[in-house]
Amino acid sequence: MKFPLLILICGGSGSGKSYFAQYFQNAAVLSTDDFYVGKSKMTPPYNFDVPEAFDFDALELAVQDLLAGKSVEIPVFEPAVSERVGKKRVEPAKYILVEGIFAFHSALLRDQAALKFFLDVPASERIRRRIERDTCKGRDCAATLQYSIAVEAEHQRWVEPQKQWADVIVSG
Repeated sequence: MKFPLLILICGGSGSGKSYFAQYFQNAAVLSTDDFYVGKSKMTPPYNFDVPEAFDFDALELAVQDLLAGKSVEIPVFEPAVSERVGKKRVEPAKYILVEGIFAFHSALLRDQAALKFFLDVPASERIRRRIERDTCKGRDCAATLQYSIAVEAEHQRWVEPQKQWADVIVSG
C-alpha cells in the first residue's frame, strides 16, 4: 500500500461526516465546506447545497498537493457570514480525508480515492441533528426546520445519487 491514501466521506447535512472523520489518526482532513465560494461570488437566492456553490478546482489542487507531500493553504469558510474569512495551513499526513456533501462530486478525486464512505442516515435523524447543532449555535429552531426542507430537496437531487460511488455504505 502506497501512502498517503485519499479517503472520501460523503453524506447528507447532519449525517455525521465530521464526527466520523475525527476517528482517523494521522490524517489531514479537508471539509468541502471550506471550499464554498461565498455569497459575494454567488447570485441570490443563495443556495449552498448545489455544486455551483463550491470551488472544486481549489479542492482538487489542495488534495493533489497533499498527496504529493506538500503543505497547503486552504480557505476558512464562516457559516455565520457565508463567506471565506481567512486561510489555514494543512500539513500532509498518512491519510488525506475529504468530507462533505459533495465529497464524491469530483471524478478526479473519486478515481484517486483508496476508499469512499457514504453515511446513509435517515432524513428524520439528519434533521434532528441539524436542529440540535444549529440551536446550540443560537439559531432559531423553526428557521432551522424550514431551512431543512430546502436542504432535503437538494439532498435528494444531488447528495443521494452520489451513493452509487461508495465503496462502503454506513447506515444508521
